Amino acid sequence: MRRIFGSKVVRGDQVRQKAHRKVHLRPTVLATPKDTWPKIEKLGLTMQQDGVRDWCQYFHFEHSPAYQKIQLRFWEAVDTFDPNSIAAILHAHPYHVDSLLQMSEVSRLGEDIQMASELIERALCSFESSFHTLFNYTQANCRLDYSRAENRSFFLTLFRHLSYISRRGCHRTALEFCKLLLALNPEKDPLCALLIIDYCAVRGGEYRFLIDLFHAWEPHRNLSQLPNFAFSVPLAMFHSQNREEKEGEGGGETEANKRLQDALLMFPCLLPILLDKCGVTLDPAVTSHSLFTQPIEREPNGLKLLMKLYVERSHSLWKEPRQRPSKYRLQGQSSQALQ
Repeated sequence: MRRIFGSKVVRGDQVRQKAHRKVHLRPTVLATPKDTWPKIEKLGLTMQQDGVRDWCQYFHFEHSPAYQKIQLRFWEAVDTFDPNSIAAILHAHPYHVDSLLQMSEVSRLGEDIQMASELIERALCSFESSFHTLFNYTQANCRLDYSRAENRSFFLTLFRHLSYISRRGCHRTALEFCKLLLALNPEKDPLCALLIIDYCAVRGGEYRFLIDLFHAWEPHRNLSQLPNFAFSVPLAMFHSQNREEKEGEGGGETEANKRLQDALLMFPCLLPILLDKCGVTLDPAVTSHSLFTQPIEREPNGLKLLMKLYVERSHSLWKEPRQRPSKYRLQGQSSQALQ
């Protein structure tokens, strides 16, 4: 470039680029601002500390009077059922989080997944720029109350962000966001992060984390009563033991087999629909047994929904090439469970 146009022209162009470069308020970790984004502005979204109870620090987001006016305009725009009204608010206030969430959904419904994901990342940057100085989400002792309206948008933003990055194949990163979502309110788990965290852990290869979580929470949360944990934990044990054997640490598969048999006895209706989703024909010894021939429609609606959610989300874990023996092991353990 210097040979063609001269050093003065190139230097002048670099100066102009620096002058027009977006200046952000502070570096962010949850999402990286892009140069094409508008400058991050403070609209009046702040975080306040509620106090410390049982070694946990409680916080909440707060809206200033100016932000409340924008929020009121947003709800009026929602009532019009016109996305252009929300887009107008977003044009005037590029980091209004509820407008970003709503327009992200509009983009998703329009099959523009890239734009939907980018709008969620902008919402994350907006939230992170308003964090309290004591809000350290890496220590797992910071809490937010989902029942407070101002906090709900942050939960939704995290949930949608981990969904989008999981779709991009970043399962290890999705697991970390799922941990954060669960840590913000582990007692109530308002967005049911426990129904997702097992999938993210197995897909991300974090088998030991899932096993440790199960052993730590099982006594007081009864995680084995959830179909996703009942089946994902033995699968994680199986792969963890295979990994240890490859590293020369031994192991065996006794506990994984026992856990899988317990899962099949507790949720027998899940086996036929899971293997059907994997494209595997059931063994005649299994199909002829009354335990596995009961239709899933007889189960309570809540349990039926949990089983279908697990099969729809996690069936690929049982049929990946590196895990292909798992689906045949599933049939073998079902036969042993009948004995």
